[in-house]
Amino acid sequence: MIELDILLPTLNSENTILKTLESINRAQNKYKNLKVVVLVSDGGSLDNTKNIVNNFNSNLDIRIVSECDSSPEEGLSKAFIASKGEYVMPIGADDFISQDYFQDLVDVGFLSNQILLPANFCILRKNIDGEMVLRQKRSPRKGLMLRYTIPLPGFGWIANTSKLKHFIGPRNQMLFTNKYKYATDNELFFDLRNSGFSYKTMKNNHSSYYFLEGGRSRANGTHLFKEACEIACKNSKWFTLDIKFIYFLWLFWIKVRQ
Repeated sequence: MIELDILLPTLNSENTILKTLESINRAQNKYKNLKVVVLVSDGGSLDNTKNIVNNFNSNLDIRIVSECDSSPEEGLSKAFIASKGEYVMPIGADDFISQDYFQDLVDVGFLSNQILLPANFCILRKNIDGEMVLRQKRSPRKGLMLRYTIPLPGFGWIANTSKLKHFIGPRNQMLFTNKYKYATDNELFFDLRNSGFSYKTMKNNHSSYYFLEGGRSRANGTHLFKEACEIACKNSKWFTLDIKFIYFLWLFWIKVRQ
């Protein structure tokens, strides 16, 4: 039996959490030799989020492992410490996955020092009627682009739990540090790569991770890009002029769109 712990940070997520849990449940039920445990870390929700989680009617094993977390990063770190399965995967409370998302995990597998990424990242937006529609589909960033940024986004990846717990030892048992406020995913992924991890894309071309555009990255775009540029430059083994130029262009494009 393959055991996968899903790390799910929540905060006033009553409008989206049900769809997230339903997608995880459908994906688990597709494979008889897969056992999924959802570890919820809540940031102090004042709405109906925890009631929805506690009353979710399925064979899905859901546990609230922490409450009143100060940030999604803190919640993810706490959930990861509580994880006991062979593999872990973080997912956002307003995100969802395709039904065949775990096909590679079950049928193909990957090395303990690899981060498994879906074939597709699907960016959603709300139309004027409030419905979710597909805005853009992207493949994980590879090769040269990893010099500048991370595969995109910071969720949806699957990794070996034991290997990750060895990785967080020198980090005070935390997946995320407090060095940066916005580009936390960038710091984590660069640190993982510097520690010997590599990225592998799922062979199943239909595996898709869906997430809503916006969030902290859009509201704090300028600060995020400045931090991301600093992280990329710090992790460069060569010159950094090209990195600064790329981020200058991205910042310019953000200002034009705004």
